[in-house]
Amino acid sequence: MTMQQLKDRVQIAAATRVALGVFPPRFKGGQKKQTLSMFVMDGKAVLWEDAVKLALERGWAYRIIGVEDGEFGIDLCDGLGPASIVAMISDAQEQMDGGGQESNPIFKKMGLEIIRAVFNLLRCYELTPEGKAEVARRKERLYSFAHVQDVAQSLLEPDGRLFKIVDAIHKAAVDPVACKPIAQLLTSDLWADIKFLRKDLPNRPADTVTSFLLNVHKMLAGFVSNPVIRKRFGAAGGNMLEVDDIWDDKTVTCFRLSFMTDIGDTAKLIGIMTLSRIFSRAGVRQLIQKDIGDYSKLGIVIDELQETIVSGYWGLANVSALSRAWGLAFATATQGVNGIK
Repeated sequence: MTMQQLKDRVQIAAATRVALGVFPPRFKGGQKKQTLSMFVMDGKAVLWEDAVKLALERGWAYRIIGVEDGEFGIDLCDGLGPASIVAMISDAQEQMDGGGQESNPIFKKMGLEIIRAVFNLLRCYELTPEGKAEVARRKERLYSFAHVQDVAQSLLEPDGRLFKIVDAIHKAAVDPVACKPIAQLLTSDLWADIKFLRKDLPNRPADTVTSFLLNVHKMLAGFVSNPVIRKRFGAAGGNMLEVDDIWDDKTVTCFRLSFMTDIGDTAKLIGIMTLSRIFSRAGVRQLIQKDIGDYSKLGIVIDELQETIVSGYWGLANVSALSRAWGLAFATATQGVNGIK
């Protein structure tokens, strides 16, 4: 992804809003071109070889989502508002935890609330002069898991990164020129989130806030612990795919992060979220073009389904009921029905 493409995506991200609280998607209605594409995922990361062989035999293109040279990352946050991102994290964490109950669910709930609030601030900050300069310097998105993790951990620092972000937003809000890109984001929710992060939380007992932040770390640490994972999946920098690219005609997209390696837990989390993003984008595409399922088809092949199924709105139970309208077709395999109950 070039620097100009990155700047364009940041500019588009908050220009206007559309249904479901998402940002304007790259896909536009009215393009009734017949397309056929495929997405392949399995926990052991071996199916991709067969999928690539099949693509080459049929003259299709292929792309691989992974950590090796020439492979792609994917921006898991692009096109989603803060509340939708938090819902995706919550669903994925429930699957990662095996559906068990938290010993203290209030800590998880507050951790998610901190994540949502920081995303809300970063969505606005990216479009301030200071935020644009930081995007250019880092060559990555700030509206991302990696930067939410970093900003949240500075919550108790009086002059930390969170303080500087809030200061930049305040300065832009009163500047007639700098205010224009963020005008629609200067809502009562934003000011409430600033109060929550800068006043309400620091006034709580330090041990309690530390427990909240430990939950933030638990949910997001995997995106920053490995430098390649951080760049390609945690901060949306480098060689990137957009979710819409998965629908490119006569293209196979293969997920090649194995759940069986030393990054297995993070790979599984990314896999779960990638599927959630595909499903949510399929729904948005159909909102834009009601009959899209008649002419734009995406085949989804998943082995070890029990590892990636979620129970939330974007879980397979809901998605399968809508799959025909959305243009999705599934071929799945699992170790047994108990794994997907």
